[in-house]
Amino acid sequence: MDNQYIQWLKKIEKIESSPPLMELELSICKEDPYYWFVNYMITQDEKDISCPWKPHPNYPYLSYLIELWQSSKLLWIVKSRQIMMSWFAVGMLAWQMLFLEGQLYSITSKKEKDAKALLFRRMKVVYERLPSFMKRKNKWRFLKSEGKIISDDNSNEVHAMPQGVDQLRSYCWSKAVFDEFAFQDDASDKMKAILPTIDSRGGGAVFISTVNKESYFNKAIEEAIKPYKVQRWEDAQFHLKENPDKFKQPCKGLIHYAVPEKNTDIVWLHWSSHPDKDVQWIKEVKKQYYYYSDYLQEMEMDSTVETGDRIWEGFFNEENIISHVDLQPHWIYGRSMDPGYENFTAMLWFAIDPESYDIYIYREYYVRNASYKAHKKNILEYSMEDARITKHDWLLETAGADFNEIYMISKIDPQAGARSEHRGDQIVTLITLYGEDQMEVINGNEYNACIFFSPGKKNPVDAIRRATVLFKHNKIKVLESCENAIRIFSTYSDPKASLAKDPPRKPDFKEDHLCDALFYMILELPPIEEEFFEPGERNDLMTKHFNYMRKKLTE
Repeated sequence: MDNQYIQWLKKIEKIESSPPLMELELSICKEDPYYWFVNYMITQDEKDISCPWKPHPNYPYLSYLIELWQSSKLLWIVKSRQIMMSWFAVGMLAWQMLFLEGQLYSITSKKEKDAKALLFRRMKVVYERLPSFMKRKNKWRFLKSEGKIISDDNSNEVHAMPQGVDQLRSYCWSKAVFDEFAFQDDASDKMKAILPTIDSRGGGAVFISTVNKESYFNKAIEEAIKPYKVQRWEDAQFHLKENPDKFKQPCKGLIHYAVPEKNTDIVWLHWSSHPDKDVQWIKEVKKQYYYYSDYLQEMEMDSTVETGDRIWEGFFNEENIISHVDLQPHWIYGRSMDPGYENFTAMLWFAIDPESYDIYIYREYYVRNASYKAHKKNILEYSMEDARITKHDWLLETAGADFNEIYMISKIDPQAGARSEHRGDQIVTLITLYGEDQMEVINGNEYNACIFFSPGKKNPVDAIRRATVLFKHNKIKVLESCENAIRIFSTYSDPKASLAKDPPRKPDFKEDHLCDALFYMILELPPIEEEFFEPGERNDLMTKHFNYMRKKLTE
């Protein structure tokens, strides 16, 4: 039997031997739900055969969430999986059923059977494991056929709600809880139905979910936090740093944004908030996912993940991700960039080994909503790190004062100026890392040692096919520190099956900026077909490819 549970039973036995102590405990629990949580709530771990009963862990975020549950009219919790949020919701409803009076609660999930499971499995576990002195004056009736639990002593009820909005509209709720709200049908209609009922009673609603692209849950949060945009956990971390007056972090792994004029609170609760979950733990979790995009959605709260056929499924995988690369002086170095402003400005740093034709992507830049001057400053600092980090003498010598000669090739979206009239020329300026007043801005021009190549008229479908060949033969290797590139290459998908159309066109994938940067690099290389990697012709073809590249560099 679990040692924690044994210790808990001994503590309860001691309390039940003293009537004054029982009364004191009841009095404290009524005033302090956090005290009740950490001292009396028992959960069930079905995976533990020897002893499934576990006291609810005293997580660092627990007291903060309890306070928000009680004070917020509309509480939105965006969560990673495996952090016991369903148990938290059940526990709060159980405490309210035990210690408040004349209350009416509801819980809704993806399906009615899921809502009933929360009541008649989890909440029943919580109630049945309570000490007898806590149940003596508060007996519950579990009416499974009617989908509700009743406490006659306190005149409280909690209902498991079916799909649809009629019953939600029929009652005035003290607290309405929605579990996995991003996956519920008619979520918008449920919200409209619930607001008048909680307004008339002074109640509240709690919406808990992992993210789901294009869901009402995501859109409602997006609307509430305007003008800020949080599409994944790292976005919340970014705003925490850039806007500390709006975004708060009371404890590790929890970021809170309040909208006091609407009595609304949004919480992002990441798996790192769990004290026992570390980097090694998440590495093991990743291995359990067939699709990397599913991991991003469920664990990193990434709402940008597209659904549909993965373009590079089976081609871009763990073999393409490396932890270290030794840069060599005779390799060809370059950068490729897809500029943006409200969208991301994306840049990839790459090196090509002429002996193996391996392409190493060893650094990324992925920032939005920044001025071109900020981009220029950041990219220059990133570029200078090549000399600082690697400490290769050849890099220091070749780089020169302006660090331009490191990158023998640079490529940019040729339509940057055309699409962004007020920013295109400025972004083209920054890619060269020259002073703004020392150059003309013409797509395709060459500047000293920093040669600027433009791919001209883009053919993204051809670039996708070339990338597929390179991924398939493990010729594109991405350093594991390039987390955004790995995430996007892994999830690049085609929701509308556009490649299957005649004529084929680029997939309708919204966050493709790093893919575009990859394509600009690939389109600068000569066409690469499967035959390139055949043993008999490989050396001749590679020689031709690199002769072509060197010619371009010296034209």
